Amino acid sequence: MCSPLLEGPEFYRLVADIAEHGLLNPITLYQGKILDGRNRERACHAAKVKPRYIQYDGNDPAAFVLSQNLARRHLGPSERTMVAARMTNLKWGQRADRVEGSIDLSTAAKLVNVASPQ
Repeated sequence: MCSPLLEGPEFYRLVADIAEHGLLNPITLYQGKILDGRNRERACHAAKVKPRYIQYDGNDPAAFVLSQNLARRHLGPSERTMVAARMTNLKWGQRADRVEGSIDLSTAAKLVNVASPQ
């Protein structure tokens, strides 16, 4: 699942915060890829701060990503709908730019709390 990337002022606020305070929450890896924290990794590089990584060791990477991102990012209904649509092209826990799908649209809509298509 891929939430929208931070851009513009929101991204630059994150860069400034990391430059001032360091990376407070490490970037989570799963099977050698970023599971959570791609905006933090980008901001670390922009701020010239060395990123820290931890390995995900749970058994439900999709639920982890949803919990970490949807609640925290305060996405509106239209943004959550976009996330649900992107999820339909994913296997559980996989990045949108690297895999082909196995999550149906109805399941994705339930996971992100938006209306399922009729």
